Amino acid sequence: NVVVFVHDFVDTPHAYGRLRYPDFYEWLKYVCNQIIKADCNCLLKSHIDAPALTINSIEEIEKIYGGDVKILSRYTEIKEILEITDLVVTAYGTCGTEMPYLGIPVICTDINKFSSYNFVYTLKKNEELHKILKDRDAWKLNNLKKTQEEIEQYVFLEHKYLQNYLFEKAYIEYFASNPNYSKITRKIDKYVNKMLSYPYKDMILNRRGIFIKY
Repeated sequence: NVVVFVHDFVDTPHAYGRLRYPDFYEWLKYVCNQIIKADCNCLLKSHIDAPALTINSIEEIEKIYGGDVKILSRYTEIKEILEITDLVVTAYGTCGTEMPYLGIPVICTDINKFSSYNFVYTLKKNEELHKILKDRDAWKLNNLKKTQEEIEQYVFLEHKYLQNYLFEKAYIEYFASNPNYSKITRKIDKYVNKMLSYPYKDMILNRRGIFIKY
């Protein structure tokens, strides 16, 4: 079973650039077609708070492909998804960290934040999804503990290191029209410029691979 974590159609399909199709509707049709072509069961799971446009579009796609595509209830609990899922497909969704951490492999079809890690498989420019679906060795998770360690590293960098207190404080000061806003933005500029002046990995890790304070 391949579960497609459907993006909201009113969201930003080109958030990271170069989505394979002009919008998420065309993207989803491509993904469904490829899953069917690989002789896999295609299940669609939308956000629990998906807007009507997304829900209606998913139902339309289900009709296009008949019984080859099935829609999971948007209220389906994660434990049920884990029981029925062999693989998840997304363009660049955050399920790319959540599902592998729980032992479910993920294929990202497009540019994403975690493509430099091994916990997801990112489809290459000239690759066809249906061929990769058949190549289990390409996307299976071989070592869950190592996968979880990689994801923890990514989450640390994304949510604790790069988005540090300066950015949050600047956001608050901006909306408060506080004169300290300019002072804080200068600190952020200095922080970013210093960050860019060092090799990324060496800046974050010491030689033993342990996180160090910048």
